[in-house]
Amino acid sequence: MTKRSKSAQLSFAGGIFSEPLYSRADLSKYAIGLAECDNFIVRPQGSVENRAGFQFVDRVDIGSWNNVRAVPFVFSNDQAYVLVFEGNRVHFFLEGARLLDSANNPVILNTPITDNLIPDFDYAQSADTLIIVHENIAPFYIYRTGNPAAPFAWANVTFGPSVAPPTGLTGTAVTGGTADRTYLVTALTADGIEESLESAAVTVLTNWSAPGNTDEVRLQWNAGPGVQQCRVYKLQNGTFGLIGIADARYTGNYPWATQQFAFVDDLDLQADTLQTPPINPNWFNSLGDYPRSVCFYDQRLVFGGTQNEPQTIFMSKVGAPFNFTYHVPSQDNDSIKATIASTRQNEIRYLVPTSDLLIMTDSSQWKVGTYNDAALTPDTISIRPQGQDGTARVKPLVTGSSVLFIDRTKGRVMSMEFDIGQNVYKAQDISIIAYQIFKDAKVVDMAELPDDTRTVWFALDNGEIAICTYLPEQQVIAFSKVITDGKVRTLTHIPDNDGERIYIVVERNTSAGTRLYCERLALRRDDLVRGEYLDSFLTLDSATPVTTVSGLDHLEGRHVRVMMDGSVEGLLTVSGGQITLPAPANHVIVGLPYESRLKTLPLYLANAPGFGIGDLKNVTRVHIKTYRTKHVMAYAGAGNPAGYTDPINPSNILGVAVPLRDEVLNVSVASTFNDDGQVQVFQKYPLPTTILSLALEFSAGA
Repeated sequence: MTKRSKSAQLSFAGGIFSEPLYSRADLSKYAIGLAECDNFIVRPQGSVENRAGFQFVDRVDIGSWNNVRAVPFVFSNDQAYVLVFEGNRVHFFLEGARLLDSANNPVILNTPITDNLIPDFDYAQSADTLIIVHENIAPFYIYRTGNPAAPFAWANVTFGPSVAPPTGLTGTAVTGGTADRTYLVTALTADGIEESLESAAVTVLTNWSAPGNTDEVRLQWNAGPGVQQCRVYKLQNGTFGLIGIADARYTGNYPWATQQFAFVDDLDLQADTLQTPPINPNWFNSLGDYPRSVCFYDQRLVFGGTQNEPQTIFMSKVGAPFNFTYHVPSQDNDSIKATIASTRQNEIRYLVPTSDLLIMTDSSQWKVGTYNDAALTPDTISIRPQGQDGTARVKPLVTGSSVLFIDRTKGRVMSMEFDIGQNVYKAQDISIIAYQIFKDAKVVDMAELPDDTRTVWFALDNGEIAICTYLPEQQVIAFSKVITDGKVRTLTHIPDNDGERIYIVVERNTSAGTRLYCERLALRRDDLVRGEYLDSFLTLDSATPVTTVSGLDHLEGRHVRVMMDGSVEGLLTVSGGQITLPAPANHVIVGLPYESRLKTLPLYLANAPGFGIGDLKNVTRVHIKTYRTKHVMAYAGAGNPAGYTDPINPSNILGVAVPLRDEVLNVSVASTFNDDGQVQVFQKYPLPTTILSLALEFSAGA
């Protein structure tokens, strides 16, 4: 005996459920979950919408390559670049186009990063400078030059003070004698933050061989441009200590002086050996000592982990990123070197700056703090364990108050947040519901898209993209997938002038072979004419109608879909880099088609014995509540059926622009009795589609 029933799904905020969880109808998220969600994105409010397409930007493969990586370089919201590392080259993109020099040539930079180093290098940006580290090469940086003929350049990092030591130090004694006194000097930057390394020392024979003897030591020297003050040190009991500061403004007080700075010791001044000249440690001078990770924290440049010291962090002086000098005894703004104390080796993989500095190792997480909440200095630093989830070689991401990272197996997406009650950072697996996505493919890159979708994008090694709608404060963590006609290799995010954008580098096949393209996610528009729902697409706007679209060499030999003034046209083939339109049009979008598809979870009957397990279900009708949608299709059953029910006749789709509607589509579907009663809803045309809810009419019985 069968019984007719109706089941509603009012939200999709549970996202994808992995198949082994299909029996977990007891979970609260089951009622809002999905079995599949391809090329749909779960909105924070609970609806799903089909994603926008990827716009073709340019080809990036030049020579041989295996690895590729996209990195953001954001100077400001209106000056943001994508840097694509390929081979030993870096390609630069700005506002959806290649960056060109003043001669209209593509800006391509050869750097020390070679193909085999691309997956594992780390980077950190400060204003115009992107610092890059890898354990097999010396740290270097890419920077904007301000020169239109060569907008970007690179240079190796030179460690040490930014001000040069003084030169030409001489000393004479007015009286003279047999008692030697040894001096040296250093220079200060104009802001007083940095102190140069010491000058060459000078020894003067004086009359201070016995108490009461008088003499006067006259010192003079030169310093570099812009130096206004220098420190003067004197050797005392084997240690140089400070005896005074020389000011360039007062040199005129010494008529005997012929150099830029002068100083007089006429009292045999006692040295303050608690204030000594800086020492340059040369921590990063050779292979084995190059750092693996880098970040900026608390006005310091921080390096983490070398081959010789894999669980040590190195912090620069405050406000002086390339200056790692220190003093003995230490001073509060000195550089800091600290090593994790643990029972097993913790190879530092990433440093994550939040309100605290987090150290992500291959086996655990650690927090850099201070004793008694003091300021961070060489004497107050502490490193304390937080969690035992190792981190993979995928750069972590800070979003809101969370740190997202990939665990060492690359099989889980972890979220780490601070637990104020227990005063510790705790990590949880946010991909546990959709774990099969990351079991079948590993994460190679991730980026946040901080628009109104609140999503995090994960590039997978199978060429697909996983998307997580992430609003933990609203208990919304929902996964979906992006599938394109190609293999996505890497992705990143930058703000373009017109909105937040995801950029991808993707392999696509053409009749000329496999090519590597840079493409960017279009802005999603509920607009038939301006909405862009094709991949590797190009757009043509013409004041007069056209019948030919050229410039399609990147799609040579491919079957493409065409949008003409808001109407969908059939598939055309690109030949000779162009297509001929079936009719004249002013606004044309040409690209590769993709299908957006969702599939409901198996039906469970809450009021039936045993939740209806073992009862067969036959879905006969689907009610689809849509928003600003022109067209959607549905069918019941598993696999791809020979036919489907189309609520709008195809003749109303191809070649005709029909207004978008907000309505409930009532779709009759052809189905047979089966165990699960699942339904698939899909959009195969490049049209905006938003689904608010579903209701299924079905029969159920033993």
